[in-house]
Amino acid sequence: MVNATRSNHGLHTLRIDTSLSTDAMRHTRRMIADNAIYDPRNLSRILQDEPWNNVGASVVGCADSLPGLHRAFMHHAEHRVILLNPQLRRIGIGVIKDGSANACGRHWFWATELFYG
Repeated sequence: MVNATRSNHGLHTLRIDTSLSTDAMRHTRRMIADNAIYDPRNLSRILQDEPWNNVGASVVGCADSLPGLHRAFMHHAEHRVILLNPQLRRIGIGVIKDGSANACGRHWFWATELFYG
């Protein structure tokens, strides 16, 4: 969905970074355990081993479906700017569908997307 949106806006697609996806998944698990949505507090440390130049960003949130999650990101001004940043090259994605009753709702998707350029 991220790459389709970027392509529709005339931007190059992003390549998945598996180690960054591991970090994204770790952050998503942490948010679920804390029952709260928040950006990683240690983004520069997460990206320290990645070949990034001047862009490091995160997008976090939850929704009842994956398309709903992407729509929510695109309707949030700061997240939209990140997703459509032409300097980005890589993405790490951590998505979990949580079955417990929580701050987002039962059976909702929680997600962290980490980027660098």
